[in-house]
Amino acid sequence: MAESAHSRIFRDGLLDQQVCLVSGAGSGLGRETALELARLGAAVVGCGRREEPLVETAGLAAGLAGSFETYASMEQVLAHEEWPEDERPGTAAYLCGTLPDEAAREPARASAAVRQHIVEFLQYRAIDLWPHAFDSEGRFQWNLLAGGGNAEGPPRLESQYWTANVDPSDRYVQSLPGSLGHRLQANEAGYDNLFLAGDYVRTNIDLATMEGANESGRAAVNALLDAAGAKAAPASMYTLYQPPEAEPFKEIDRQRYRAGQPNLFDTP
Repeated sequence: MAESAHSRIFRDGLLDQQVCLVSGAGSGLGRETALELARLGAAVVGCGRREEPLVETAGLAAGLAGSFETYASMEQVLAHEEWPEDERPGTAAYLCGTLPDEAAREPARASAAVRQHIVEFLQYRAIDLWPHAFDSEGRFQWNLLAGGGNAEGPPRLESQYWTANVDPSDRYVQSLPGSLGHRLQANEAGYDNLFLAGDYVRTNIDLATMEGANESGRAAVNALLDAAGAKAAPASMYTLYQPPEAEPFKEIDRQRYRAGQPNLFDTP
């Protein structure tokens, strides 16, 4: 069973930026104490007699990432989906969050962790977004989930879709300093008749964005047309617009970066 990502007693973030040492963190009360401190935001240092239980505790703590950092209302897609009239949803919500590397190494545990995060989001966090989805006692009304049939409570979640992105090709590609040169262009796969498209491909937009993925798709089409010697018109490509008004601020940022100073937006 996945561990709870939030304390049921104390407020979230109570121990942010604090370091806690827990003796006997490999089992029993010591493990539960370590996990509770981790839920509260502390960096936990566990010690014990045997390494294996401590590693297991660390793995459980790694799965305690915050439920979801991103929410998007996607009601517009429902018009393009087929639903039974008595199960047609009123809206659709997309939730995304981070998954620690330690949790992602085991697909089954990662999936269980994501499911548990969904349960806790609906029980404890969703009231800020959907206050009318909760009863007078502050409990989430599980019967509002579409497609659940006769199921009651959290089991209705089985009708929903969730996934843990554990495969390397599924995971978010960060744009770290110096990493642009390692990105391959659409025609640089190194294999005949294989062309690359995705937010990890080198484009004019060095970010994991829908715009960058779209540009890479058009670049892949053009590479395919070129390789086939086709006479069809290539897909339109666009140069990323760089507003000149931003150049003075970018130069300041470059100077601060070279001096080892943070971006102005990251200073108090």
